[in-house]
Amino acid sequence: MNFQGSRISAKTLGELTLPNFCQRCFWIRMKLGNKVPFRTPPPGIFSSIDAFTKRYIEKLISSGKIAKVIPDLANASGIFKERIPDLRHDYSNGTVFLTGFPDAIFLNNDASYSIVDYKTARFTEAQRSMLPLYEVQVRAYSAMAKAAGLKPLNSLMLIYLEPLTGNESIDEEVSNLVLEPVYLKLKLQPFVHKIKQNEFQVFRLLESADRIIQLSEPPEPLEGCESCKAIQSLYDLFPR
Repeated sequence: MNFQGSRISAKTLGELTLPNFCQRCFWIRMKLGNKVPFRTPPPGIFSSIDAFTKRYIEKLISSGKIAKVIPDLANASGIFKERIPDLRHDYSNGTVFLTGFPDAIFLNNDASYSIVDYKTARFTEAQRSMLPLYEVQVRAYSAMAKAAGLKPLNSLMLIYLEPLTGNESIDEEVSNLVLEPVYLKLKLQPFVHKIKQNEFQVFRLLESADRIIQLSEPPEPLEGCESCKAIQSLYDLFPR
């Protein structure tokens, strides 16, 4: 049976927590199925790094060496690979579906689960400003996992894979070059950010997002919103 209702991804849901969140831009994107024009797809290298990271972590777990690289995952004994279904949330205004899947769901030695999302970036101030979005994203995955019966949840984490690009790292690699073929090497150092569970926040944001989507007219723009200015400039190009 098909149920009507808005569909919102875990990452999109997190956008509602950012200080520059614009309801008008959100409404337009959702009405367009989140397919806005002129969007440039991200470089493919990030998909390659993401796939490699998942295989590497899985190998570390199967070999019993994960604690040496990421101590916070020392209790992990395997990876849950099945897709979890979308979460249906009914509330007073209707129905909304939460979609998405985390980078990893770990099965722990004590039969609990841990949910992890990887970020290939340094944990800078700019990344700190994005934490509210990422935390909601992982909490949303947690709510979906619980609804799918993956209980208990032991921990929620963001694992930053920080590139080591300082001169000392370069000097070490150059001094260790011996035989061909020679490869350029980039080391990634893991940094763990733990997240508190908060399903109430997830459902509250789902309802807020759905109320915006259900509006028959676009909301007022956020003052100073650059995207709204760009939309208006595009509109002004066409004679009326």
